Amino acid sequence: MALVLTAFAATLTLAGSPEAPPAGASGFSVTGDAASGFTLRQTDAQSPGATLFQGWVPAAPAPSGVEATVTATPAEGGLDLTWSFTNHRDATVTLSSLPLPSFSVGDPAYAINFIGSGWAQRLSARDATSPRRMQATYPGELYSPVAVVIGDAAAVGISLQYDLMVARHDVSISVEPGEPGCWNVLLQLDRSPEHGDGVLRAPARLQPGEHQEYRVSIRAVADREQWIDALSPYREWFHSRYGGVTYRRDEAAIRGCLLCVSSEQSEGNPQGWVPAANRPDRNGYGGVVRILAQAMGQSTRAILWTPTGMTWRNKDLNYPFQFTTHWRDDPSGPMASAPDLLKAAQFDPSQSWGLWWGHSADFNPAWDTMPMSPLDPANPEQREAALAELRLAVASGATTIGLDAFSHASVPVWTLIPWLQELQREAPNVRFCTEGRAPDVMHRVAPTWLDFWRFAPDRIGESTMIRGPFLLADWLLPGQETWAAMLFDRSADGSLHGLSSNRSEQMARVNWVAQQGFVPVVFTSIDVSGIRATQGGSR
Repeated sequence: MALVLTAFAATLTLAGSPEAPPAGASGFSVTGDAASGFTLRQTDAQSPGATLFQGWVPAAPAPSGVEATVTATPAEGGLDLTWSFTNHRDATVTLSSLPLPSFSVGDPAYAINFIGSGWAQRLSARDATSPRRMQATYPGELYSPVAVVIGDAAAVGISLQYDLMVARHDVSISVEPGEPGCWNVLLQLDRSPEHGDGVLRAPARLQPGEHQEYRVSIRAVADREQWIDALSPYREWFHSRYGGVTYRRDEAAIRGCLLCVSSEQSEGNPQGWVPAANRPDRNGYGGVVRILAQAMGQSTRAILWTPTGMTWRNKDLNYPFQFTTHWRDDPSGPMASAPDLLKAAQFDPSQSWGLWWGHSADFNPAWDTMPMSPLDPANPEQREAALAELRLAVASGATTIGLDAFSHASVPVWTLIPWLQELQREAPNVRFCTEGRAPDVMHRVAPTWLDFWRFAPDRIGESTMIRGPFLLADWLLPGQETWAAMLFDRSADGSLHGLSSNRSEQMARVNWVAQQGFVPVVFTSIDVSGIRATQGGSR
């Protein structure tokens, strides 16, 4: 199967408008009913057109004592399926899956990777050089609860529409081979590890008397390059339920300043301060202010990482939660004046600077002190400790706060989003950015972060996260802001780091990332003041 992957970017012409694309151009239609089975067949081709599935009868598996129904409504280019579950038992039950038809699209097929920026991943059940399957969870890994499978004659989109903030559970979505030439899209609500997959953080459970509904839209389009049209029901639902972005996009590149690194830590320098910082724990914060001033000469935005140092005894705490209050743990110590020195620093009013809040979704009781546990904003002690960190950051003049490890892996998204909104109310003039990459429901509330290079390859061997524009985010949330971490030392390209690094190569890569619509965060001392993210990515 020949497929022009680069042409997929053409779908982003829709990104400027939140309205769904017009219906009627799918090229596929559904016949049949729930009793005899549904068939999805191509109707705009010479006979015989492609048949994606035939005689499929919807099912609603459920535990005993749970009333379960599924209704199927034909729509332009596919089906809308609605499952309804009501628990009539006096005990909590766990739901299993939402069964879908097997799609006959050929082998190999392509599935869009929605963990990173979005690209077509080749899958094959018969070619040992290609992965056989692709699996991820929402909201922990996937940007949205959707899947796209592209074959010889069609692109098929599957979108799950459920209110995450109310349902409060994850879903696993996998694309894997079925019968020869067919591909299964599995929507699983409770699963144990297999094939290297992880357990869902929160399976779908129904309390006694509880009711839950799920809607899944299946859409097929004959124009494979317009695959994103097959997800239009999700965008319509998402905007009607949540709306669009709630912040103003800032396109300026950012200079990141690492004040401490693990390679500098020793008995003599336990916090790992870099030489340019001039040991703030001994000599005060003047060296850090000079680092910030230099960065502000190379950008209009700058962020200080590890502003209070790194922990020495309990290295699992790095980067530390106490990103400001540790300055004043010793009221007469060398770092106690840090907030005043930062506040007194003079910069152009058009510039802004900020601080990186380590382990922002975790809590530990004091500096370099275990245990560390997921942050509970409902706990008065933890909530006040977190707000104390934020308030001192604001008092020091910071107008940007990076929220380190602010992700579903630490605290459920349905808890993080209200907490993030509380932080925004507490500091209305501060721009927050969440790390790791947020799912769509959280990305609409604040900018988010995507590593260009991974720490280690993922389950299907991918080592990069950005291959082009942020396809789904540009389309679903026009005006979104995503930072791209340009950590050159993670790259396998010798021209980007090490003794043979080339400044022009580094700048070329930074410019390319900005042209894809991302805000580059650059930790190398290079001038990025003229670099701005292209609105919505390059076309």
